[in-house]
Amino acid sequence: MVSQNRFRISICGLIIYLLSVALAANAQEFACANVIGDAALEEQVRMLAKESRLIVVLRHAEANIAIKRCDCDDNTRGLSEPLGGERQADDLGRLLRWLGVTDARVEASRSCRTVQTAERLSLGAVNISDEIYEKTCDTRVNGHPQIRNRTTEVSRGNRNSVLVTHSGCMRIALNTSVDLSRSSHNGILAFLSKADPSVAIGCAWPRDWAAIEQRLKRGVEASPNPIGRADGGRRRSPPSPFGGEDI
Repeated sequence: MVSQNRFRISICGLIIYLLSVALAANAQEFACANVIGDAALEEQVRMLAKESRLIVVLRHAEANIAIKRCDCDDNTRGLSEPLGGERQADDLGRLLRWLGVTDARVEASRSCRTVQTAERLSLGAVNISDEIYEKTCDTRVNGHPQIRNRTTEVSRGNRNSVLVTHSGCMRIALNTSVDLSRSSHNGILAFLSKADPSVAIGCAWPRDWAAIEQRLKRGVEASPNPIGRADGGRRRSPPSPFGGEDI
């Protein structure tokens, strides 16, 4: 009887331990440096975009919880409107153009929420790719998940690439165990260099556009003055992608 009780206690202890590990993993934050506000990372992303050596992988913007019919192959959920997912996708497009991403091959999975996000980025025609679709992106082809094969393929192209996908597919592409399906990760962008598409340079979120707007409205921004510039380290913000400051 004593040995049975000890066995039961041991099993219960093991279950509690495994549950605590799982909860801790789900509570993790995605460790990805925010590009916006980091002058060095902003400049690196701009340079890669200018040289057509940039890959952007992003999770779709906020989607409707209820079923909403859309003109897409997978039409179960579209973007929430008007100040939810639609606004997030619009802000993501503004953010990317502000960083110099104006000429890109845009791809989306066949789901309505990714197609609508891609369209609202306003970066060009949207191409459908099953390699970044949530139901097939983890299928292994030649020993690798399809989404990683896709980032490798686009790294060989002569244009910047923007891939609009899903939280699970982003986890695979970025090789992270962190849960990216939470609402705080709606519309998260990861910037990759074609030189090494397996590692994120940094990330950005739809909410970052508000900070950029403030910088544009001020017209100037404070920056370090490591080389004793005559202007005291103050520099003009990059021009608005919409012509002037009327944003």
